[in-house]
Amino acid sequence: MTTMELTAELESYGLNTEDCEDRHDLEKKLIGARRGSYREGKIKTSRDAGGYLQAQDSKGPGLQSGITSASQENKAAAFDEAMSTTMRQRANSFDAAIQDKLASIEKRGQKVFDLLEYPCEHEIKIVGAKAMKIETQVRSIVGDTTGTDPEALKTSSREKGKWVSVSVFAPVSSSEMLYDIYAKLNGEESFRFVI
Repeated sequence: MTTMELTAELESYGLNTEDCEDRHDLEKKLIGARRGSYREGKIKTSRDAGGYLQAQDSKGPGLQSGITSASQENKAAAFDEAMSTTMRQRANSFDAAIQDKLASIEKRGQKVFDLLEYPCEHEIKIVGAKAMKIETQVRSIVGDTTGTDPEALKTSSREKGKWVSVSVFAPVSSSEMLYDIYAKLNGEESFRFVI
C-alpha cells in the first residue's frame, strides 16, 4: 500500500494521521485499527484479530476509548472457534472427497497404484526392530522383485530407540510389480509397518 492509501484507510477508521512520523508509524497504527474493527465485527479475517480501536472524535484529537469488554472478547473467541470449525469441516469434506474418489477407482476395477505413471521410482518405507537388520531384507525383496541389484537400490534409514525406519526407492515398471513388492514386504514378520 502507498502512504496515501494507508492514510486514507486510517482516516476511514476516524483516526488522525498527523501524529505519525513515517510510513512505519502509519502501518503500525493501521494494524491496531484493523484489530479493533475485528473486535467490533467490522473485519472478518483472523489475521486482524485482537487489539484496540483508537477512534478519533469529530470534534478534534483525543482517544475515545480502548475496546476490551468481556462481550467483545467472547465475540472474538467465538469467531476464532467458528474459523477453526470451518477449517475442520473443510478438511473433513476434503477427506470425504478423497474417499469417494478411491471408491470410484475401485468400482472401475482400478487400484490406487494404477494411477501412477510407469516406469517410476516409488518410495516405500518400512519400520522394524533394529536388531533384525531389516535394510538387507528390504534390499533383497525389492531387488529380486524388480530385477535390480540389491546393492544398487537407493535407501536411507533412521534409527530411534529399538526401531529402525528404512526408505527404499523401488524402480517399478508397472502397478502389478508395485503390488507384488508390497505383498512380499507385508508378508515379512520382522517388519512392523510397510508404508
